[in-house]
Amino acid sequence: MAFLVGHTQTSSVDNLIAKLDNEKLFGTCNYVWVLKNGCKEADTLINIGKTKRTDKAALPIKLFNLLTDTAKGIIVHYVLTNIIYEGGITSGTIYFYDKDGTLEYNYNGLRFYQDNHRSMFVSKEELEHNKKVWTGLFRQMKLIE
Repeated sequence: MAFLVGHTQTSSVDNLIAKLDNEKLFGTCNYVWVLKNGCKEADTLINIGKTKRTDKAALPIKLFNLLTDTAKGIIVHYVLTNIIYEGGITSGTIYFYDKDGTLEYNYNGLRFYQDNHRSMFVSKEELEHNKKVWTGLFRQMKLIE
């Protein structure tokens, strides 16, 4: 019976991760531009990640492996940040006043952009740098070697 529960939870987590998409994050103006999450799967993963379980590393490692995915890397960073940093998240936004209405976000160290079509994008190099930062943190936390 324990195997079925463990397998079902893993399958459920994998299904939630599969539905993550950078486009489910969006900016909104609350006197200043702020990043908002419109992804219930991300919220569910954050809640799972914050619960006390026997294997605290399983979910972060699955997410860690997607940090350089150009379609998921931003939202994966968002989820990991909200699991690990809870109350200490830094965030900032710059509006460029260009023809594309470009916004630059810096969410706990990851720089990414949104255009006037509300599309989120980031360079592969920025994602790779971000993964190096997470690698150092995960090593300190003894989640990876």
